[in-house]
Amino acid sequence: MKMNEFKLNLRNDYVFKVLHHFDEERGKEFFASLVEAVTGEKVTNVRFQPTDLYSFDPQGKNVRFDLCATINTSTAIDLEMQVYQMSGLAERILYYSALQFTTQNNRGVMYNMFMNSKSIFLCQNDVFPNLEHYIHRFMERDDEGRPLTFAMQSHIIEMKKGLKNLQNRINVSDLSLLEKWILFLMCYEENSENLILKQLIESEEIFRKAVEVLQMISQDDKIREQAFARHRFEKDMAQLMADAERIKAEGLIKGREEGLKEGLKEGHKEGLKEGRKEGLKEGREEGRELEKIAIIRKLIEAGMNDEFILSCTDCSIELLDQIRNKKK
Repeated sequence: MKMNEFKLNLRNDYVFKVLHHFDEERGKEFFASLVEAVTGEKVTNVRFQPTDLYSFDPQGKNVRFDLCATINTSTAIDLEMQVYQMSGLAERILYYSALQFTTQNNRGVMYNMFMNSKSIFLCQNDVFPNLEHYIHRFMERDDEGRPLTFAMQSHIIEMKKGLKNLQNRINVSDLSLLEKWILFLMCYEENSENLILKQLIESEEIFRKAVEVLQMISQDDKIREQAFARHRFEKDMAQLMADAERIKAEGLIKGREEGLKEGLKEGHKEGLKEGRKEGLKEGREEGRELEKIAIIRKLIEAGMNDEFILSCTDCSIELLDQIRNKKK
């Protein structure tokens, strides 16, 4: 796709973020409406916060949220537009939630007075392909389902499933607020002829305001260039993830084959068992290493700096230097 063919859309996480910060007062309205749609909690005020959070441990992994805000002076919200499928998403969500909860300015504050923490991931692809429902809320519970606390929650919205669920419902007045947001986020793009989307925009003030802001954004050449660059990066990353899965699968196959050969050489069942185990282990390790190297190379080609690459991949500085030197 060429730059002049690119159309702004909200599936682009950069455009999603700009929508909320281009006109901050309106952005707070959009943020409040989205949070209410997902959590059901009435939002009376929004205060945007810095999106970079740093681990207390110098060796710990730092994070950069898409959007971060305090609502109702008592709850910290992390709002993420998850564009492509990635391994370790569940662990990432848990880490984001925990870091947001534990990095509050809470010196001298009683534990029960900490702000609540809620992470919201708007996922464009299926996270739980074997489940029919698309709205998920997670929190600390015991084996019988009793919650330990409501202070830290994670919400995952599978928007592709949600959009599919709307296919036979053509009257937007019958949709919930969350369903309306899913329709808007997944279907909006410049000059769209989607009739149901047009009906939604005409009938709901919040979406008319969003379109007005998006139209202003579209006139900014710098924003368009950055959005297009982000679009290309997201496409490259999606391909990288697909390649990584293929490499991982090839590594497992190779590991199984080597494990079987080694086991047969041993000539007894124990040797076969151990050979398979070692082969699988080596195959998995090789697949992970190849996956990491492929991602690092792509990030280098995209012009990313060392700090960004290290934070994304958890590789060592020595490995990164080796890969950079080989490319020169």
